[in-house]
Formats: sequence, structure tokens, C-alpha cells
Amino acid sequence: MVPSSRDEQSRSVPRVPTRRSTDTTPAPARSFVLAPTWESASIARERLHAWLQIIVWPPGQTDDLVLAVSEAVSNSVEHGYRVALYQIDVEGHIIVTGRLVAGPNPSTRHVVLTVADGGQWREHPGGNDAHRGHGMPIMRSCSSTMSVTADLEGTTIVLTSQPVPAIEQPG
Repeated sequence: MVPSSRDEQSRSVPRVPTRRSTDTTPAPARSFVLAPTWESASIARERLHAWLQIIVWPPGQTDDLVLAVSEAVSNSVEHGYRVALYQIDVEGHIIVTGRLVAGPNPSTRHVVLTVADGGQWREHPGGNDAHRGHGMPIMRSCSSTMSVTADLEGTTIVLTSQPVPAIEQPG
């Protein structure tokens, strides 16, 4: 069963765990499963934003990453599952995962976000419309790197943030 928009939502902002620089405990990851519905992009935005606050991500990059994931989820709904505007109870799933990883040097870190679905990519019937086709460029501009893999099992989009300074932990 796919979680609803009401599940696992805590309205309080969790405390950021304090870790020593020598602590090798991995930082918290975030993963959730969404139904392929039009409200899923909104749920993804809310959950990703909360997670980025937990890991103390810079606000400007938070906005970019939330926008990129929202676009990826919307693309899954529209192109992967071809969900009609008022359609509900669509079979399928969209899995969103966020991981905090060390950056290219010890003083930086970045996040890797994955949006995966089990749908089959199909172009929107109005594909030549001048007001369409901005999702992929938006995702690219909101991330350091972006990759898309599509096959018979579905589509996976992997977004990597720009590196940001590592957080100094109290000794």
C-alpha cells in the first residue's frame, strides 16, 4: 500500500543530531514512496524540504533541490504513468530518496536525490506546445549533475547538489 499524504508527518522540526568530526555514523537519509497522483509533487516538496532542514542545508540550494524533485515527480505522474487531471487510484509508485554524502574534499558535502518510477515514459500529446518541455532544463539548472535512465522497468532521475561547506560539529 502506498502511503497517503497524512502518513509519517511530524509537524515539529526535529533537532539536528550533533556529531563529532571523527564520528563515522552515516548522516540520516530520507526515502519515501508516493502514489502516482497529482498531489504527490506537493507531498515530495514538503518531505524533502523538512529533510533538508534536518541536515542544515542552505536555504537557496534547498529551494533549488525542492523544485528539481518536484519537477521529477510531476514528470513521473504525467509522462511515466500518464495520469489524467482528476484521475485517482492509479497503480504504480514513485520512490524519492535523499542521501547526504561527503563532498570532493573534507570541508564540503552534497546531497544525492533519486526519483524512480515504474512507469513507461511517453511524451505528452501537446509535446510541441511552446509552454511545455521546461522540466528537464529546470532540473538541470537546479543541480550540479543530473542523469536520467529509462528502460522497461521505469525511469530513474538522479540529481546531485552543488557542494556546500561541511557543518562544524561541537567537539
